[in-house]
Amino acid sequence: MSTSDSTQIFLNGTDQLAASGQSGAGAATNSQGALLNPRGSTYGEFFMHSPFGSRGDFVSAREGSRWVVSNTQGTAIVDSNPSGFVATTPTMVIVNNNPVGGAWIYPLALSGEVVAVGASSTNWLGQWLIDSGNRYTSGGTALTPQACNINVLNGKTGALVYFGAITAPAANASRVIDLHFLRVSIPVTGDTFSFEFGGTGTQSTASTPATIEAVYRKVTPVAIAPQSSLLWYQWGASEGTARSFDNVNFQYAER
Repeated sequence: MSTSDSTQIFLNGTDQLAASGQSGAGAATNSQGALLNPRGSTYGEFFMHSPFGSRGDFVSAREGSRWVVSNTQGTAIVDSNPSGFVATTPTMVIVNNNPVGGAWIYPLALSGEVVAVGASSTNWLGQWLIDSGNRYTSGGTALTPQACNINVLNGKTGALVYFGAITAPAANASRVIDLHFLRVSIPVTGDTFSFEFGGTGTQSTASTPATIEAVYRKVTPVAIAPQSSLLWYQWGASEGTARSFDNVNFQYAER
């Protein structure tokens, strides 16, 4: 796994295809047995036909750069009872705690379920921001990243992930990445939400029914630099009580 922002070559004779000039078992050859010289991009990665098609997530899992973060199922996490956007009360903070010059973090997806709604709110809004520095102070639940490759030790990541009733320091140089109207009414117990960074699916419509909804939103692709943070805010106007979330699942790549 990378320890800098330089791109790692995916190919090798053991795992996928042979690198240019490699000989011996696993080397890429043509029908006459001559070694092939794979074409590469200007960033040092080889062009290739993946057996998984466009599903590069399998490759990142095999490489050891894909991670997943979840809460303890059945132990809901309570938010901070937000009734509007407040910079110091995000619901989720992801900190890239790698040293400057170290690996970058690329968020892939976030999902979860509403298991307790906030009474009296009139809508459900959300916002994603990036910022420099560590934007976590206290509170919430610290979630432990798990490597998607069993051969990778769980401690080999610089990501610090917090979810819930968080207290954050004031913004440094924050930038809004995306704004979301999740519901035009109070959420319903059992509502699920999912965000996909760089997603291509069809977004759900912000709805008013009192029935359970599956909310899906696309988010602008973002890269979290070392010693920087990504924050998710969610709130409801006139919120009366805190919401609770379960089955929280956050996925990212680190390279």
